[in-house]
Amino acid sequence: MRIDLEAIKIQMMMWYWLLRNVDMNIIQDGVQFDKWKELISNESVFCIGDSHVNFFGGNEELNFQKIGLEGINFCGAQVRPFIPLHLGPVLAYNAAKMGGVNHCMEKVIFLMDNVFYNGAQVLCSFGEIDIRVHVWNRVYDRDFKSVIDDIIDHYLCLISVLKKKYRLIIWGPVASQKDEWFNNPNYPRSGTERERNIATHYFNTRLESICKSMNITFISIFSELIDEKYCTKEYYISDECHLSQRAWSIAAPKFRDKGIRVDCYEEY
Repeated sequence: MRIDLEAIKIQMMMWYWLLRNVDMNIIQDGVQFDKWKELISNESVFCIGDSHVNFFGGNEELNFQKIGLEGINFCGAQVRPFIPLHLGPVLAYNAAKMGGVNHCMEKVIFLMDNVFYNGAQVLCSFGEIDIRVHVWNRVYDRDFKSVIDDIIDHYLCLISVLKKKYRLIIWGPVASQKDEWFNNPNYPRSGTERERNIATHYFNTRLESICKSMNITFISIFSELIDEKYCTKEYYISDECHLSQRAWSIAAPKFRDKGIRVDCYEEY
């Protein structure tokens, strides 16, 4: 399925005018938006997406701080130059959809209008939830690759919009939950550990190829997170779903190879 980018642009302009007058000084849970903005510099990398942006805040546990707009959370700034902004349990499939259940596109437009500057570095972290929850529930008489192709096609709508104004970095989804781990209702899953990791491998491989053709930076540590049988290495996972800070020993060199100076503690 191919998406009508012109229709997306029209919807974005409508929401632009609705969101541009949001009060920037709202205080929720003790975090003031204008104070938070003081962290921004020319080297900042804004990380947007699902809860996996928490890794870029330097947190071993999830750390979501509201910053003034319903549903956008700040995850701390212990790992410079990253500024992680959690948009909710957003999907790659619905990332560019206006009026979605998590209002992902509306939040992105708000950030584009009020936070991101032209030419800023923006990292997108989407896809892990799609793979963990939805891919193997949608297979039926379809090959899993066709399901993922459809997800990526939708995700590319958001990527194409952001690419016009920002220096994009696409962060590949990480390895999935192990089969023996408790099936936490907060992190539902379908398929087996191996199936989900095979799907993640395909997702990352195809998305990396597309990003290369679009001259977009793609970074992933997925291959280092699994063994030869596509089983997840528990050492790099903090809460049976999200990356531990131990994974910076893998991730930091990859960012530095792309010219992004990372200030973090890599030895555990």
